[in-house]
Amino acid sequence: MFLTLPRVGENHQHRSVVEMVEGKPIAFPDSATTMPSDKPYVDWIVSPLGLIAHDNTLWGKRSGIDGIPDGAAKIVGIDIDSRKIVKEIVFHRPFFRDTIQLNDLRFDSRHGKEGTLYISNNGYAERDSSLIVVDVATGLMREVFRNQPETSAAPGFMTYVEGVPHAYSLAHPTIPQGRVTGIELSPGDSTLYWTTRPMRTTTAYRLTS
Repeated sequence: MFLTLPRVGENHQHRSVVEMVEGKPIAFPDSATTMPSDKPYVDWIVSPLGLIAHDNTLWGKRSGIDGIPDGAAKIVGIDIDSRKIVKEIVFHRPFFRDTIQLNDLRFDSRHGKEGTLYISNNGYAERDSSLIVVDVATGLMREVFRNQPETSAAPGFMTYVEGVPHAYSLAHPTIPQGRVTGIELSPGDSTLYWTTRPMRTTTAYRLTS
């Protein structure tokens, strides 16, 4: 079992990626890569969110912050047995923007020479939501459904929290904000599913190849 411990809500002093071994969290791939450090952000895993294992490789990516330096937002592939980083795909500017907030990801083995990664971009401060498609072999990236209904909260959506009604509102937020987050592939990688946070819409979407 592998877990990410992102620093989105709190700049904690623990490891950012761990493997659970006999019930204890062990730094993965090692402490030098995942523990807080004075090294530049590009040299260690600062705040990973999405994580997926495929073909004995652990794929994850670093989340963004305001003013994140070029080269620090990236997808990292780690061979599980050797604990070695085998792939890094960097989100360079201007494709990467401070308003991007990378969230969950899934690995598609059917498309592309080395596979394809799909990432939900939740959008920082309620802006710039999209899906990001990455070709693993070349590192080429593209955005789809940027700021479209398929990746955004439903206008006027209402939900109940502990019996109290709340309407989604950017101007007067009373519930947690956010856009597209959940993303999943069907068995065989033929269909991609995604949705926004449960408090934003009751709709799920899919694309089939």
